[in-house]
Amino acid sequence: MNSLIKIGWNTFFQSSVSEEEFSEFSVARVTEEQRSEFHIRNELGEFSAIISGKFRFKTTKSIDFPTVGDWVLIRSATIKDLVSGNHAIIEKVLPRKSLLTRKSVDGHRSSSVSSDSQPIAANVDTVFLITSLNQEFNPRRLERYITMILNSNAVPVVILSKADLCSKIQGYISMVYQAFHNVEIHIVSSISGQGIEELQNYFTFGKTSVIVGSSGVGKSTLINTLLQNNKIAVKSIREDGKGRHTTSTKSMHFLPAGGIIIDTPGIRGLQVSEDISGSISVVFDEIEKIIRQCKFKNCRHNNEPGCAVNSALEDGTLDEGRYRSYLKLQKEIHFFERRKKHRAFVQRKKDMKKEIAKRNKKKRRQKW
Repeated sequence: MNSLIKIGWNTFFQSSVSEEEFSEFSVARVTEEQRSEFHIRNELGEFSAIISGKFRFKTTKSIDFPTVGDWVLIRSATIKDLVSGNHAIIEKVLPRKSLLTRKSVDGHRSSSVSSDSQPIAANVDTVFLITSLNQEFNPRRLERYITMILNSNAVPVVILSKADLCSKIQGYISMVYQAFHNVEIHIVSSISGQGIEELQNYFTFGKTSVIVGSSGVGKSTLINTLLQNNKIAVKSIREDGKGRHTTSTKSMHFLPAGGIIIDTPGIRGLQVSEDISGSISVVFDEIEKIIRQCKFKNCRHNNEPGCAVNSALEDGTLDEGRYRSYLKLQKEIHFFERRKKHRAFVQRKKDMKKEIAKRNKKKRRQKW
């Protein structure tokens, strides 16, 4: 069991497995995810696994499939499997204590599977949001990332990378602190080693972190520095400052000093895929405070008298770019909610038709 604790097992997961399941299955953690195959690890070692047919048939949402960081129940986890190279069979994903997601950008799952949300990583304690100190830096993108991270039930930490290439670091720090008052910020350079020692404090025994950000911001380079080797391939950025995709799969790495970090492919677009209204209230708390000061509760913030938002925009108290970012996220949430209600309505109609067909069939049998 100590080997499981080392890779993140704790009482939260222990309590979610019944005695019958413990006697029938083995537990393992997903360390790498590919299209139709997973790498998993437990006290016996690391080996490959596939999803059982029953699991695949019963699963209707992409978000319910295993992802890196998940704890799963498996069959055939024996020494013989390790030696022979046979696949273990994943039968169940255990409840998650945190889950970082994004809007799905592909349809690699079956067409019968809903792909609104795509899991990025599960059961992580800390999410490192990394952005480089160059033209890639974008406060609006950071706001979106932080909102999604807070919604995942993990702790966000901002890393400003490539400090060795920047001469105006304090300006970037001020922009981040202005937008996120309670988020930890670290200035890092994998070349000079600046800030690396501070990050080690997050990597303690049994704790899991994931690193996210756009391509070319230095995710893989930072992990190589933490691993003290060059296990992960890296590429230089393009002339326009944009990164090249290096990491193509999500993978888990075990650090020499303890702790776990998950590497992820670069993300260029991050759209809302679920209700994040609670997280928005945290990230944009100053905007919602201003909104509550409007004279009318149903103020649309256009030309209404006594509009606190318009006043704040005019006197510079409220940054217009930040306010537009807030409105855009709110619009995406409303769109998501409408689509969710529509799909629920369509599903109810399908269920009703099935029920009517079932009753009619029963009546015809009774006549016979």
